[in-house]
Amino acid sequence: MKKTAAVMASVIALTSLATAIPVGATSYEMKTLPKSMTIKVNGVKRITLKSKVSVYDYNYGKYITKYKNVKATFKSNKPSVASVSSDGIVRAHKIGKAKLSVKYNGEKKYINVKVSKKKTIYIAHRGAEDIAPECTLVALQKAVDVGYSQMECDVWVDKSGDFIVFHDSNMERLTGKNMHIEQLTETLRKKLPIIGGNNTSYYPTQYIPKAKDVLKLVNKNPGIILTMHLKTTLDANQAAKLAKMIKKYGVEDRIVLLSEKVNNLHLYKGYGFKRAYLCRWRNEAHLLRVVDWAIKNKINIIYYKYYSDFLPPSSFILKAHENNIAINCFSLNKVSQYEQMTELGINGVICNKILFTYDPLLNPAFVPPTEPPTEAPTKAPTEPPTEAPTETPTASSTVPVTEPVQEPSETATA
Repeated sequence: MKKTAAVMASVIALTSLATAIPVGATSYEMKTLPKSMTIKVNGVKRITLKSKVSVYDYNYGKYITKYKNVKATFKSNKPSVASVSSDGIVRAHKIGKAKLSVKYNGEKKYINVKVSKKKTIYIAHRGAEDIAPECTLVALQKAVDVGYSQMECDVWVDKSGDFIVFHDSNMERLTGKNMHIEQLTETLRKKLPIIGGNNTSYYPTQYIPKAKDVLKLVNKNPGIILTMHLKTTLDANQAAKLAKMIKKYGVEDRIVLLSEKVNNLHLYKGYGFKRAYLCRWRNEAHLLRVVDWAIKNKINIIYYKYYSDFLPPSSFILKAHENNIAINCFSLNKVSQYEQMTELGINGVICNKILFTYDPLLNPAFVPPTEPPTEAPTKAPTEPPTEAPTETPTASSTVPVTEPVQEPSETATA
């Protein structure tokens, strides 16, 4: 009998909270709304109304206050500037101002929306690889010279235990040496010039750089952000060594550690670096699970592999943005692709080519020398072949997409 009375009292309390509002007063729900908001072009925000509910707690024998979202009616006076859906999702379309009306339980309130300019960030893939040999110091510096604010490079641990910057797992394409990059020694590194990639004849003395030299370059260029794609599966000691190196050059606030290997991201959980996960398309449900995992593990950025036929769904982008997770896309070759990603609200795109206009007089990214260039070597030094390490295949790539995924798979490469 007491339980029934308590339930009735709870219902009465809930009803009174929702309806007993003096004339001319503002309800609690409407007070939770912002007076104004600023969104960048192609940005997305959600408007939520929260209701205060009094519920009887049998464990404590008293009423407690809980909060829940309630439904309202939304409308924009300028949907071409900022539109709003029936469930309160605001999308910014072009620079300007709009006013959103919110109706709830007979009340009406307005929210002023200002839409400002948004620029999807260009990120230089392996440095300015269309100007100079990829992942070399000169390619990374040329990316800065031409006007990129962010760049990306790939990081491995070689046989000597050093962190080196190189894209491929096999060295043959860029050095002529058929050998796995993790078998490279310091002695051999100094003997192997880069002979593959763009404009190698103009840059004949480029070698596989050490990560510490790349960090020095970042240190000398204030404001430049570097994404380090960790391709070796690290252990705790290696992770600590790289962290110490990054901090030594004072660039820890300008480094993003990217990996498709979940273990690598877990190792850096307590270091304070921005962490990014690299994923590919499976289906929408999988991408939403990736966001859930990123939220749980405090991942800052999700890198999405670009496919023209499988664009990232808006639900994936919205969920990530609502939880302060950026979505970056790799890797693009056309201005039309960049514009497509901008329309979707993608935060940054990794570019294989320079997709923006720059002044070559102000930013002399590539100026051919006046003298004939020294011819680059065409053959690598001959040494006994070294077997590439055997890599353990991951089972995640064979898991049916209908099965629940505990953690994101580790199949993507960039």
